[in-house]
Amino acid sequence: MEIAICDDLNEDKYCLFNSINTYCETNFINVTITGYDSGESLLEKFKKDFFNIIFLDIYMNGLSGIDTAKRIRKIDKDCVLIFVTTSSEHALDGFAVNALHYLVKPMTVAKITEVFTRCQKVINTAQQFIEVMSNRVLVKILIKSINFIEVYDKACFIHKDSEVIKTYLSLGEIATQLDTKIFLHCHRSYIVNMRYIINVADNDFILQSGTSIPIRRAEKQSIKQIYMNYLFSLTRDENHVY
Repeated sequence: MEIAICDDLNEDKYCLFNSINTYCETNFINVTITGYDSGESLLEKFKKDFFNIIFLDIYMNGLSGIDTAKRIRKIDKDCVLIFVTTSSEHALDGFAVNALHYLVKPMTVAKITEVFTRCQKVINTAQQFIEVMSNRVLVKILIKSINFIEVYDKACFIHKDSEVIKTYLSLGEIATQLDTKIFLHCHRSYIVNMRYIINVADNDFILQSGTSIPIRRAEKQSIKQIYMNYLFSLTRDENHVY
């Protein structure tokens, strides 16, 4: 497991380093911890899919923890972000960048244990996949990478972050492998991952990629309400900042 700690106060950084290291040794977790003294120095080395968890101090000289997190999210939307600070006044900002936890100083064993319990759950979920037959080969697809699925000419096309996979499994068969808390069957020919929706038009969901996903008109209001319920759940779900 790769962990980064970004804090411009050396004493706080080393305290957190020692707390994490002690927890990981006690629980037999193989971990590499890298320290940074500014958001700028972290971003200079940062790359997608490298760090599993990043601990970010909110109040730093130069780039703040919140602004650093926003830049991180432009590169990697899945790494776990933990804000570390002396105050909880920026909790809503943490929600905006999909932070997992808000860790208020000083560090304690109980706080670190809670953080890692939640982190492990999120990391395990991020590694889940579905299996489909494509070109006579069984393909494993990370669920978190699926933007949407559409039916066209008797085939299903699974749109991922960087590729499209064609399968002759039915939309219903694929749906049985997906979590309905995250995936919404919004049209007879479409299932959308609600994590990728950034806007709601009159008859469509708009994704981060700019793609428009149609909403079943006969149930437009109830489908939009499901999405609104999903957004609301993020404010109280244990996998998100509170």
